[in-house]
Amino acid sequence: MKITGADINADKRDHEDKLKRRVVALQRRLDSLADDDKDGLELLRDHVEIQLNIEELRVKFREADHAHWVVYGPLFLPGAAIVITVVSFWLKYKGWI
Repeated sequence: MKITGADINADKRDHEDKLKRRVVALQRRLDSLADDDKDGLELLRDHVEIQLNIEELRVKFREADHAHWVVYGPLFLPGAAIVITVVSFWLKYKGWI
């Protein structure tokens, strides 16, 4: 199955919508806790920490998914410059320019 740019954008929008709903739900849970409910606060803190770790993993996965461009990009540009130079010299030699 090929993933297109539209699929990726839809996934990002869907993820952002889910994240917004999660933040609102966590805020409601925080508002509903009593001031002296330390166990509830610790549980909520742990839940938020887990969500942050999941988000960090997702960001790192996206960065790693595009890492090949960082590695091969600098190699492509000089290679393209060499090819263009050789082709232009060849065209000049043939008298087409």
